[in-house]
Amino acid sequence: MTAAAALKVSGNGQVSLPAPVRRRWQTDRVLVLDMHDRVVVRPLPPDPSDDVAVLVGKYRGGPSSDVLRRRAHEEDATPATPATPATPATPATPEAPEAPEAPEAPEAPEARVR
Repeated sequence: MTAAAALKVSGNGQVSLPAPVRRRWQTDRVLVLDMHDRVVVRPLPPDPSDDVAVLVGKYRGGPSSDVLRRRAHEEDATPATPATPATPATPATPEAPEAPEAPEAPEAPEARVR
């Protein structure tokens, strides 16, 4: 459902959300995001401790910025080692038996002198 309403901004910068919007979102607090070409108004949860969860987004549960800075510092301090190319795993195959050696040519019979 998409609803649109033209709202008046008071001299103090206040805007009143229409009653149907307030009822639908059941909130008394909103977050206003200035997106350069538009303004987005998002409902906030009633518990202030939940505010961070709303704002964290895709980085929730990842390493903290302190941990990331420490890792970056360690990487900068570590001398670069040349990368060794990964050798593809070859399946184990039994070695082929060696080809039998060709028999030697028979020697010419010795001339027997009688």
